[in-house]
Amino acid sequence: MTRVGQMPGMLAPALAAVALAAGSSDQASAQAVTAASSSGSSELVAALDSADALARAAAAWRLAEGTPGIRGQLDRLGRVRDSDPDEGARLAATYACGRLATKEVTCPGSEYDQPPKPKKLGRPKYPDAAFRRRVQGSVNVFLLISERGSVVRAEIPRASTAALDAGAINAVKALDTAALDAVKKWTFEPARRRGMAVACWATAPVAFRIE
Repeated sequence: MTRVGQMPGMLAPALAAVALAAGSSDQASAQAVTAASSSGSSELVAALDSADALARAAAAWRLAEGTPGIRGQLDRLGRVRDSDPDEGARLAATYACGRLATKEVTCPGSEYDQPPKPKKLGRPKYPDAAFRRRVQGSVNVFLLISERGSVVRAEIPRASTAALDAGAINAVKALDTAALDAVKKWTFEPARRRGMAVACWATAPVAFRIE
């Protein structure tokens, strides 16, 4: 009996409601995030026009925590994603577009001429806690892939574990952690839109099975 962690056969554009933990790399960006966090949605949308790139990015990250499917916000975020001169702001807007899109309302022009192509996909390690309990299945991981092809965020939608006992919950959490650890090391040829490399929000199933 062997344990196998499988890589995905393909990536797909993602629509998801997942938790956001906005990060900041220095004091200036931390201040921008703090300022954005204290603002309402209308102020955040207005901040997307700020002359400060850090403020624009912080506003997009913060908007990603809001209510999905608001067309005006998605239209504005789509413009930042496509035309902002700052890569960090474009990346944040890509994340917000992916997180806030619904089947009915998306950011304009979200289609890609070419989806991201895997370059290096390491296999996940099957965790002992899950193997001992023979817990197997697929973990759907949402990926924010940068214009350079690196995975800058990897997240899993929260699922209900109310019907599981403590051991099974720990096993499921172990599979989630193993999937996240693996995908954060993956690299891609970036997605392309109108011939340009662009960031994208995608989903990848990471399978764990016992043979």
